[in-house]
Amino acid sequence: MSTCKNIRWAPFCVFFGLQRWLWWIILKLLIPDCKDFVDARILAKEGTQGGAETEGNSKIILDEIYKLLGILDSKASALMRYNSIILAVLALMVKGTTLPHVTIYIVVMTIVSILACLLVVGVYWRFLEWVKPTGSNRLEEELQLLRRVLIMREAAYQIAWWMSAAVLLLFLLNFREFVASITPAVTPKAG
Repeated sequence: MSTCKNIRWAPFCVFFGLQRWLWWIILKLLIPDCKDFVDARILAKEGTQGGAETEGNSKIILDEIYKLLGILDSKASALMRYNSIILAVLALMVKGTTLPHVTIYIVVMTIVSILACLLVVGVYWRFLEWVKPTGSNRLEEELQLLRRVLIMREAAYQIAWWMSAAVLLLFLLNFREFVASITPAVTPKAG
């Protein structure tokens, strides 16, 4: 690869390197290990006896965590579409009218919901990057991070969902004001 190409891609490499480092710190230091919480429930669901740390149990847990993350990803994507519709409706209402004061709260809460959804759908490292090619428990480090990602994404999705529910409630409670702001006043004709 030429020096020019190296220089051209350097900012992206630095950005993605810093992003990966930041997420690794957040996941390792700020979110506690959730092994007992996550593994016991997954193994109980699968009808497998917990306790024994085996490669088979680790694979079951890994598969289930990825299934749960896929479900959260789908739900967060749908919630972002809903939030986009809310913002589009508000943008269409803005044309030459003054909207109710609650509009700013609706916009801010919708944006917070979208940002929380982006936490849910983000990819922070390559799939199976932390799997050791050899050793007794090859999946342990990958599972440690995935358990924490699962807990973080569940919390982010719950925040996003509650924000969206609050936006809908505010919109419905102030629906009359919104309609009044976009409906021209009817004035009787003189005569």
